[in-house]
Amino acid sequence: MESVADNPLTNLIRRRFNDLDYNHQRLAKRVGVSRPAVYAWLRGGNVSDAHRRKLAQALRVDPVDLMNAAADRGELLARKEAKTAAA
Repeated sequence: MESVADNPLTNLIRRRFNDLDYNHQRLAKRVGVSRPAVYAWLRGGNVSDAHRRKLAQALRVDPVDLMNAAADRGELLARKEAKTAAA
């Protein structure tokens, strides 16, 4: 299982969540999702394409930065899977 510390997307979301002094309910309302969705994002869950732009707006980050963090996460997962398969 992937460590949250290794997840660039989660790290970006957590950093901005804390910088902006959000709580789960407030961010959920701004993005139009449930509180459990926000909890999942902060624990390493995926952000759907449908919510990525609103999340970027709520966190006051460039949507491209959010996409890049998600792509970095995907590359890390692929490398870990390749190592596991080779072992």
